[in-house]
Amino acid sequence: MRDLCDARELPGHADVLMALEREGRLPVLAHGRRVPEHRLWVWYLATDERLEVVGLTASEPRSA
Repeated sequence: MRDLCDARELPGHADVLMALEREGRLPVLAHGRRVPEHRLWVWYLATDERLEVVGLTASEPRSA
């Protein structure tokens, strides 16, 4: 989370863009970043003014 908050530019070069399925809600197109040394992905939406975490997953993103 600190890396996201401190980033000069989002998305980062290694971040991925995927449709994130959310239980009971519509899917959202979000950027994902893997947490180093963990099986955890942080999914987020970012604008110049705002950073919103929209999900956490323990699995790697899969292409449709």
